Amino acid sequence: MQNITRTVELYWYSVSIGVLYGTHIYIVVLLKNMAKDYLHEELCYRDTHRDGKPYYQHEIGDSCDPDLFHLFAWDSFPGNGDSILELGCGDGFVTVILASMGLSVTGVDCSSAAIHRAAKNLKDAGFTATLHVGDVCRIDFVQSQSQKYVLDSHCLHCITDYKERSYFLEECHRVMSSEGKLFLATMAEQCMDWTNTTELSPWQKEREIVYDTDENGCYVQSLVPPGASERVNSRIFIREEVLRKEIKEAGFETIRFERFSPTSDPEDRSFLVELRKS
Repeated sequence: MQNITRTVELYWYSVSIGVLYGTHIYIVVLLKNMAKDYLHEELCYRDTHRDGKPYYQHEIGDSCDPDLFHLFAWDSFPGNGDSILELGCGDGFVTVILASMGLSVTGVDCSSAAIHRAAKNLKDAGFTATLHVGDVCRIDFVQSQSQKYVLDSHCLHCITDYKERSYFLEECHRVMSSEGKLFLATMAEQCMDWTNTTELSPWQKEREIVYDTDENGCYVQSLVPPGASERVNSRIFIREEVLRKEIKEAGFETIRFERFSPTSDPEDRSFLVELRKS
């Protein structure tokens, strides 16, 4: 039996419910605020799930971006028998890959639709994990100094507000043990070359994707979520000096910092980072 705990963050409501979904899933709804921009993730996941299509990836086995595969191959990345906290687990495709590596995974995502699909994907693949719906910047349900390994599963670049980004890194620092490590995989500044050389996809046109620069000179992607009228920021392409400053201010020491690009396509470029507490 797969036992999955979900912590669902909603506006102004606090309820506890239990449901049966193939296996027993206990849902705990907590009273807490989420940043407005995160709501577009739920809307996009729900919209793309209506016809059975995943939001980001396409199918298990061909779903993990090359930068994550590269990160997972590092000698310092945890392996069989280790536990890892995956922040931004989404549909659970990366969660399945981590579980297939023998890791005990706890996944967190702000979208209940994504977690619902993650539970199904794990079950279909024959793996288990602990899944939470919650704000990755306020993971109060994770005890301090309880995690040896934490993974930013393409989540930090979804947080475009610098105060929220600092909360994310501070929470990672709080939950990590003294020997813990944080692995980041985040979109890099070079990605913006791509916006000048490629035509927007139908998906991007439908959501009225726009790119602009913020106060730190980082490019930010914004969109109009399905069913919504207000534009929200959805991705940040972080500059190296800005990311290094955030890391230092959050109390981390950099063990490894790598620019990764598997192809000549600038869209694929990202920063892969291994951190420990200072």
